[in-house]
Amino acid sequence: MDHEKQRYLRNIMLKTCNNLLFFQKPPETYVGIEIVKTLAINVLTSTDPS
Repeated sequence: MDHEKQRYLRNIMLKTCNNLLFFQKPPETYVGIEIVKTLAINVLTSTDPS
């Protein structure tokens, strides 16, 4: 995955985490952050087949 795409995805994930932190109650925030973290790890460690 190229650096531009990684940076774009990282920014989206950070914005999502910030929204979860500021607009959700604590239990939902924790679950949301765990989901975003898992997605981030999957996206950033996936290999590009091309």
